[in-house]
Amino acid sequence: MSKEIEKSEQEIVDTVKKSNEVKNIVRPAYEEAIVNMMSNAKMVNVSFYSFILAKCKVVFDPSVPTAGVNFTGTSYNLFLGEQFAEWTLEERIAVLVHESRHILGGHMFRKGERDHQLFNIAADMAMNQLIDNLPEGVMYPETFKFDKNLTAEQYYELLREEQKKQEDEKQKCKDDNPDQNGEDQGDGDDGDEDGNGDGDEDGEGEGGSQPGGKGKPNENSVFDENGQPWKPKDGKPDLTRGNETEGTIDDHSKWEQCEEGSEDLAKSITEKMVKDAVSQSRGNLPGDIEQILEIWKRKAVISWKKELKQILSSKSGKKITTIKRRDRRFPHRNDLRGKKTTKDKHEIVVGIDTSGSMDDSDILNGLVEILEVAKVNGSELKLIQIDTDIKSIEIFSEKNKVFKRRGYGGTYMGAIVPFIEEQKLKPDVLIMISDMYIEDIDSDENWNKWKTKTLWLNTSGQGNGVTSSKRQHKIINFTDK
Repeated sequence: MSKEIEKSEQEIVDTVKKSNEVKNIVRPAYEEAIVNMMSNAKMVNVSFYSFILAKCKVVFDPSVPTAGVNFTGTSYNLFLGEQFAEWTLEERIAVLVHESRHILGGHMFRKGERDHQLFNIAADMAMNQLIDNLPEGVMYPETFKFDKNLTAEQYYELLREEQKKQEDEKQKCKDDNPDQNGEDQGDGDDGDEDGNGDGDEDGEGEGGSQPGGKGKPNENSVFDENGQPWKPKDGKPDLTRGNETEGTIDDHSKWEQCEEGSEDLAKSITEKMVKDAVSQSRGNLPGDIEQILEIWKRKAVISWKKELKQILSSKSGKKITTIKRRDRRFPHRNDLRGKKTTKDKHEIVVGIDTSGSMDDSDILNGLVEILEVAKVNGSELKLIQIDTDIKSIEIFSEKNKVFKRRGYGGTYMGAIVPFIEEQKLKPDVLIMISDMYIEDIDSDENWNKWKTKTLWLNTSGQGNGVTSSKRQHKIINFTDK
């Protein structure tokens, strides 16, 4: 037997041995957490998540430091590492809720082509603010002084801006302090106690990574005027260091193992997991999860394929290339994928009236219709909440159905017009959801300068704000459906 084969067999034996050791340590900690989530009367607010996890395959993995999830084959996998057992019961439960929300939020598929590490942090931020008792060191929106209640995609864009800002600051520090960053330090000798590198005549030997040392520093060796390692001036975490996992409590690397084209299958399995969890958790549902379920259960009443075709008949959308859905029975057979097709994708902005006269049921019915718009158009929609002024702008789509109402005040829908201009949005159509107890559009200054096609979804069938005198405005009454 060759040494290579002997080594390979020994590695397998060592891996199995380590896996069993982790299993013996972590399994009791996991089971204690799950049992408490399911049956502890003081933890009814998390029981729903325990039934989601019960449908996952649990893997005790020595390569995973803490925890993680992914989707392979026909099931979700929950990975647990050695550190999981070191947390308190409350912290373990919080981490399991965190992993469940990754599944419910579809984060492993929403990442797309985005930077892996930045989207990891963004997804965690969107969830962590909703979870109590998480271990110390995790990142929240306030870690970077971001607003609360945004989506993972919105936090991702904010993090990209912050990362660029930090990279510029770091480069300026390097330019301002060249002697502190290993430049012009070499003198051609072999290094000494001040610089432990094997310096060549250009001073580029290995090892001189400390300020004043000789030799070539590594890429992160940037020091300020005091010789201290560079840090962001505002005290925020450093986003310039690549794929480090600082600030995340779980291992997102397993997301990369999700098979291409498995998103539709994962979605259908998630829906079944959720339905089973609802029936077993005795109605103890977190508020935002309950709303997501309601959106799943209700069906759109408007024929949006027909409606959008009429509204956008004269508009050419952005051309995108798509691939037909994989065969559901054989999702892993690449030879069954459909041919590429080209279709229009239009820019659609949605304004939703969240004033005091709108009840939650009206808003929910409107969201169901908007979700269908996203499906038909094949795109994410920008959703703007408004009462007398703008309350939020967020992304709403098939993948991100989370909605938290903001605003219960008076009513002035015209505020959306200057806001769209400020945001430099150029929608092909604006869809407004309202009970129509609003200002007179014919005489309103903002609406008079608005030229984009606007479709009003009237949730009350009444109201006195919009007439049909302006040709770009159209009203659909839900009561007629």
